[in-house]
Amino acid sequence: MGSQLDFTGRRVLVTGGGRGIGLAIVKKFLEYNATVIVLEKNESLLQNLKEDLPSLTEKDIDITFDVNFKSYVHVAQVVVKDMIKNKVESGTIVNISSAADQRSFTPDIPLEIYSCSKAAVSTLTRVLAAEFSSAGIRMSGMITGASLAVDGEETNTKFRHGPGRRTH
Repeated sequence: MGSQLDFTGRRVLVTGGGRGIGLAIVKKFLEYNATVIVLEKNESLLQNLKEDLPSLTEKDIDITFDVNFKSYVHVAQVVVKDMIKNKVESGTIVNISSAADQRSFTPDIPLEIYSCSKAAVSTLTRVLAAEFSSAGIRMSGMITGASLAVDGEETNTKFRHGPGRRTH
């Protein structure tokens, strides 16, 4: 039974990472969630590496934050404004986030941007709760457990350090 390493939040510099042992090292550190910087004097090998490895585009990041964060901001703006206008005295807004806002998943599931977007929702909820409590508006957050949709069916996934334990 091998140990499962986690290099989340760590940067690794690999020289000669375009082929051979260097390439194997790059792939292994990526598997362990490291941010990998590759030095390679052969530009074609470096270009091949960029094309072969999965990467997120700006569009991927924007879509994730549009759906998982900005939508909460826009809904809160509309609902809070309406609650204040109509003098709602004990309104509650419940935001649903994810346990992924604080925990790492298995290395084969790249969730760094998703996790950041859910952490933003959790932070937004805490900030708005403080900001609008004097108006009688409660902001609550519900953190769901982790699941993956696979072909339309949800399956449980395991946290790297087990449920209830922080990874940082």
